[in-house]
Amino acid sequence: MKRISAYIIILYGSVYLGCTRDKGPLIDCGPSPATFNNDILPIMITHCSSPPFASCHTWATDYGSIKLYVDQGSFQQRVMVEKNMPPVNNADSAPPLTEAELSKLRCWLSQGAPNN
Repeated sequence: MKRISAYIIILYGSVYLGCTRDKGPLIDCGPSPATFNNDILPIMITHCSSPPFASCHTWATDYGSIKLYVDQGSFQQRVMVEKNMPPVNNADSAPPLTEAELSKLRCWLSQGAPNN
């Protein structure tokens, strides 16, 4: 009987820890979370799809296309980790993202990148 109780405690502990493990840092989005239409789309248009800057990413105004890159992880990798998007080292480059824009992107991503 003691052996069964020990297994139950171990099983319960494993399930509990699996459900509560750290999912990464919490992002404080303030009183109004970032929305795709009001916050993210203007950033994407300014830095990714507007001539004369980065007109090579004309797809960056479509939620479905952006979400595909988010789901693949390449958006986060290039924009948030490598910080090489938008490129800022040539004459046709868009201006770099501001800290406020990066904060909005982090907030939106932490919400699961909703189409809101």
